[in-house]
Amino acid sequence: MAEIPLYMLRDEHLNLQEMDSNKCNQEWCGPLNKLILPDLPAAQLQYQEETQAARLRATFHLLQDFAQHGWQGRLSRNGTENVVISLSTPDTPLSKQQIRKAMEPRRLELIRRSAEWIRRTEPMVMQHLVNGTQIVPLQINPELEECRSQKQHDIFRYCRFLSSVPYSEYVGRRMRFLIRDAALPSRPIIGIAALGSSLLQIRCRDEWIGWNTSELRDVKKLRIAYMMDLYVAVSIPPYSHLLGGKLICYAMASNEIRKAFERKYKHKVTFSRKRIVKDLVMLVTTSVYGQHSAQYNRIRYKGNLLYIPVGETAGFGTLHISQDTFSAFRDMLSAEETEISHKFGDGANWRLRVVREGMDRLGFDSDQCLRHGHSRGVYVVPLARNAREFLRGETDTIQYFDYSFEDLVSYWRKRWLEMRIRNSEILQRVRNFRADSLRLTRLLDNCE
Repeated sequence: MAEIPLYMLRDEHLNLQEMDSNKCNQEWCGPLNKLILPDLPAAQLQYQEETQAARLRATFHLLQDFAQHGWQGRLSRNGTENVVISLSTPDTPLSKQQIRKAMEPRRLELIRRSAEWIRRTEPMVMQHLVNGTQIVPLQINPELEECRSQKQHDIFRYCRFLSSVPYSEYVGRRMRFLIRDAALPSRPIIGIAALGSSLLQIRCRDEWIGWNTSELRDVKKLRIAYMMDLYVAVSIPPYSHLLGGKLICYAMASNEIRKAFERKYKHKVTFSRKRIVKDLVMLVTTSVYGQHSAQYNRIRYKGNLLYIPVGETAGFGTLHISQDTFSAFRDMLSAEETEISHKFGDGANWRLRVVREGMDRLGFDSDQCLRHGHSRGVYVVPLARNAREFLRGETDTIQYFDYSFEDLVSYWRKRWLEMRIRNSEILQRVRNFRADSLRLTRLLDNCE
């Protein structure tokens, strides 16, 4: 059961000065942003011992995150200088605009934390972005480039910050890609993509494969290494106006991607099972905005639906937890002489484990508090005809589809690009685009 001190509450709403400290049945309900002060009274912490002060700071930051996302609170007086608090999520599902607004503080927070790197790197990256007037849509010539050099990784990282989705990284196997336009001398960036080791638990994915039985639990542990999560698929303007996002989707289903995977891992031993896994049979990706994804829906080729919707996630995770709260949890756990290991193989997502432990220690129900309600649409991308049979351990032979990058690009151009450029409004949007509008330093300057 979580408790908070009275001095964290807005007395103008609760009339705390009139409360009878002997009464234990007083309650207040409402939006947290109307109940909790916007700033932690620092003077109240100066006489607290280190561990208690760390706990109070963590509690306050956590409640601020919930308040920012529209959570409700119920406060009950317990006869002391504290109140018992219980939480509830917003009454209605968040719209696409509300989800984007909810993610924006976290995105800006991460950009600010990389400010020095951004200012240093931006001049180089801008050489790889383009004004809309410089491109001729029908002459776009996509090229796939795996990131190997530091320069390539820097371009990827900068472009990743341009997405409305907060930057996050996977632990384990990772591959990054740039999709460039070879039609122009500068080979500007059309978009970026990244693959990472698949998450262990996604219920609807496991049901689609057939891993939802206890008999296949050990098979899943062995064969999940043959899958990767497409955790970044971001198109960069002006190409995003021309359905560059769908181009990225086609590119990631190509023969070239699985061959790149084989080249990278054919001599590398896996961390957990000490074996070589060089074959990639399926991709899994999620849409931030549920199953109504403009990017992933209707991606077809040769009569096959490449990105197959299989359900939605439970809306569980740390998307709504700010970096300030995460840092406060780490400080609190450190003060209590607890360290959550960050090594690959030590368990599920490190950030999630830190946040869960912090919530539990403060008396919050972590199972409830980690349900942010932003359900993601889940899509599977089989790269082989018998991907499911292979992943279930029913065969050791892989029957790959033959999807060349060149053929997929040609199909994207005829199916999507030619249709798009018939729209005069879209073409005007492309022509009006200026690469300078992507400068992250503009955001940084506005935040200072």
